[in-house]
Amino acid sequence: MFKTVIVIPLFIISMFLLLISMDLLLGIPLTQSIKKVIKPFNVMEAGELTVIYIVLLVSLFVPLNKYFRGINNKKTRKN
Repeated sequence: MFKTVIVIPLFIISMFLLLISMDLLLGIPLTQSIKKVIKPFNVMEAGELTVIYIVLLVSLFVPLNKYFRGINNKKTRKN
C-alpha cells in the first residue's frame, strides 16, 4: 500500500535529476537547469494545475484509503 506512496515521489525526484543531468551534459549551468525544470509548474494555467492537483490527490488517497480500510478490517475481525 505504502509502496505507491513511496514510489511516486522517488519517481518524480529521479525524473528531475535525469532532466537536470541531461541539461548539465549539454553545458547548461546548474542554476538555469533547475529553473528550467521547475518553471513549467510556475507558468501553468488554472486548468492544468487543477488536473495535476487532482491526480496527486487521487494517487495519495487511494493507497491510504486501502491501508486504513485494512486496519479497520483487522480491528473488526479481532472483536
